[in-house]
Amino acid sequence: MSERHGLSRRQFLVLSAACGASLVARSSIPSWLPIPDRSSPAERLTGLLRHRSSARVIGAAYLRHEPSEAQVTSLVDLIAGGFPGGVGALRSADDALRGLLARRVEQDFAEERIVCLDGWIVSRTEGRLCGLAALT
Repeated sequence: MSERHGLSRRQFLVLSAACGASLVARSSIPSWLPIPDRSSPAERLTGLLRHRSSARVIGAAYLRHEPSEAQVTSLVDLIAGGFPGGVGALRSADDALRGLLARRVEQDFAEERIVCLDGWIVSRTEGRLCGLAALT
């Protein structure tokens, strides 16, 4: 009696049906449905920075200037607290979150919420975001 290796026809059909069903189920998920973000709020914010090493230098200067804010949770609350929706806004798409940060920075300058750090004039929001990078 010869020994058969591989899939039987029945196993192949069951496996094919399962793969097909998973593809159909995956393609039927609406594209607008948000994908859960598993990163922390601090990682979410600092992940938007293009030059983390520069941000850390400015952030260290900010934290020396504002030592009472030198905690990750405090900085996240201070940054996101000014967004419509608060910390919940951190679930926004990257471009939307960058827009919220940009508007917040503009408001800081308009309302003179600025700080001078080693010759750099930055908004409080920028300083806090950089401070977050220095802590993470």
